[in-house]
Amino acid sequence: MADTTTATLRKTINTTLRSHLMSYLPASSTSDPSHLNKDLNPTALRHISPSSFLLALGAPSDLTITPIDYIAQFGKELTASKVKSVDYIPDVVIDTEGRFTAARSGYTNKFTDNGEEVQLEFAWFFEFTEDGRKITKVREFVDADVAGRYQRRVAEILKGLGKE
Repeated sequence: MADTTTATLRKTINTTLRSHLMSYLPASSTSDPSHLNKDLNPTALRHISPSSFLLALGAPSDLTITPIDYIAQFGKELTASKVKSVDYIPDVVIDTEGRFTAARSGYTNKFTDNGEEVQLEFAWFFEFTEDGRKITKVREFVDADVAGRYQRRVAEILKGLGKE
């Protein structure tokens, strides 16, 4: 019985994880960032890493973002850049006992002003509810160099649109 329960939980967590990682596509294609919260517990906090990336952007090194604040920021960024494709989700590790996952993903984003594309890569660490259906914590590691250039370019476009 325990093996069946563990297998079911593993499948549920994997489904929730992949649904969240894929949610950037419908959020961009519909310009509705609320897609990004459908798999999150309303109190889930998002942590961005590494701290050097945050400091380079002028943000606090221990920044945490609520689901509501994240979709507000993502929604603003949608006027500058859209997720064109989810390129891969190759590595997923699931700890059913700890309700924890680690994953990697890659996305291609396209700037709205000139169509230029940029590939972004992330490492993710998620915590889940007991049943595995909702994410309770997100730690997102970004490629600091590429993500930093990407964020500066988004800021430049938003400034040009008067939406900084």
